[in-house]
Amino acid sequence: MNLSIKPNKIFFLGPEGTFTDKARSVFSQYFEIENAEKIPVCSISKGFDLLTKNENSSLILPIENSVEGMVRETTDNLIALENQNIKIIAEHIISVEQNLIGFCKNISEIKKIISHPQAIAQCRKYLFNNFPDAELQYSSSTASAISSLTPKHPEICAIGSSYCAQIYNVPVIEENINDKKNNQTRFIMIGTQTVQKQPNSKTAITFTTSNTPGALNRILSIFEHYNINMTQIESRPSKTCLGDYTFLIEIDGHFQDDMILKALFEAIKNTKTFKHLGSYFSI
Repeated sequence: MNLSIKPNKIFFLGPEGTFTDKARSVFSQYFEIENAEKIPVCSISKGFDLLTKNENSSLILPIENSVEGMVRETTDNLIALENQNIKIIAEHIISVEQNLIGFCKNISEIKKIISHPQAIAQCRKYLFNNFPDAELQYSSSTASAISSLTPKHPEICAIGSSYCAQIYNVPVIEENINDKKNNQTRFIMIGTQTVQKQPNSKTAITFTTSNTPGALNRILSIFEHYNINMTQIESRPSKTCLGDYTFLIEIDGHFQDDMILKALFEAIKNTKTFKHLGSYFSI
């Protein structure tokens, strides 16, 4: 599959070994852009900042987890994007299996467990049952937590992937400690590149409405009228005044489809602000 322009840089939530890095490798192979410079970023917001400042680049980031829901830092940055040329290009779903990782010889040694907030949340029941007195420390990513471990401090462990543990040569103490065993995370690739329309596409939009009774329902009824399936709806504070919200919606179909195009034009007439975030497909 060819992009309109091959990016020379690919930003991803780092460091090397994160689930986002794993998703990056899938996108890179699929679009044949392995030669692009791989640049890890310390946060999702930093990734958006670098994407907007580097003309021919792409960004890989998580948008939704099956246990914890939408990744708010991602949705907030998508909503706030001012560059109308930056769109969601594709998505990829990865099964997330969290593991307890560290250098301890016996789990009774463990006093502190480090990981990304979402990883800790995904293992909350396991941690409560097995380490009720351990200190839980948040890190910017599962990979940064694992890379910080050292044999000198076996009492400190981390939660993350076996893929990452292998990269940093840290033993896996216990596998698959997720509270929910069918844990998946959806990742997206965004940039100014375009790709030919694909079957089974999705379209994402964001909009605001007047703060009046039935304003949101009028938008949703348009999609119902055109028999368009809505797969996701997320509301976020507009950050302008209390009680005002911005909505992010995903629907089945590509914006070039006749029914989708008609529905979107009709929806625009009933919104205060409206933005197309992209029409994309799963790989």
